[in-house]
Amino acid sequence: MTKLFILSGFLGSGKTSALKYAIEVMTDTKGTVVVVNEAGELGLDGKLVERAGIPVRELNNGCVCCSLQVDFIALLNEMFKTEPPSKLLIEASGLAEPAMLAKTLARFDGQIQWRKTIVVLDAEIWETREAQGDFFYAQLNSADLILLSKADLYAADQVAVFLSEIRQTVPGTPIEIAIHGRVNPKIFLERPNNIKNPDQIPESHDLSAFQNVSIESADTMDGDKWKRFIQEEGANYVRIKGQLELENGPAYFDFVRGHSNWSPPLESVSGNRLVFIGRDLDPHTLQTKLESLVFQRGSEGTPKQRG
Repeated sequence: MTKLFILSGFLGSGKTSALKYAIEVMTDTKGTVVVVNEAGELGLDGKLVERAGIPVRELNNGCVCCSLQVDFIALLNEMFKTEPPSKLLIEASGLAEPAMLAKTLARFDGQIQWRKTIVVLDAEIWETREAQGDFFYAQLNSADLILLSKADLYAADQVAVFLSEIRQTVPGTPIEIAIHGRVNPKIFLERPNNIKNPDQIPESHDLSAFQNVSIESADTMDGDKWKRFIQEEGANYVRIKGQLELENGPAYFDFVRGHSNWSPPLESVSGNRLVFIGRDLDPHTLQTKLESLVFQRGSEGTPKQRG
């Protein structure tokens, strides 16, 4: 029987960082499979969590709860019929609807020993929760464990207030603080005390229509121009992530709600592979803006839009 772990949370909350760390420190990885679901089509998150000996399966360009549901069910059927994993870790898209995902997985209850939903909650999103709508609260109410991320951006007394408010909002749900994705893997992987029934998870109705635009090119980008672009245009996007080919070498870039983070490049990726997520995105306008940031011209990039 398979132990199933679902990792969810809104866009940019830190799901991939938490999953990557848990995998890296996991002592028993035999029979473990990871499924990474991304709204974008480039499959960048899957590459971030790859580790020798742990298979990573990717389902990109949609959500496993809706547009990719058929593919998701087919993947799970394949796993359970051939060699069922001992542990299955699923990182859901930040736009995955919790109730729909739970109902999809409920059909496999006979092949699952138990299921645990871990929700990564960005402290900044919690601070602006009044503007988030019922999709945000549906995610929290689906949680068997909440990981409060990015708490290091706040003073200790403010974090204490956040924890008190969260406990009042979802009473009885365990909460742990995850700094840079670091969390005790025993807490991450242990069986939940009270496993929520899918019928206990409220449906949400107000998730705004997000779009994602994926752009790939062989151009070399000007790092200074890119930084100015982020300063001037960053507020127009919920998330920007991907690999950049800069004049001084490649780097991985992640931008969430005003915060930029640079990290070493993915070895298996070359050129620019970028995903922009937001509302009312025009792929051609975005392509034109990016062309103005080129340091050295390569082959043409092709924008691809998905709703």
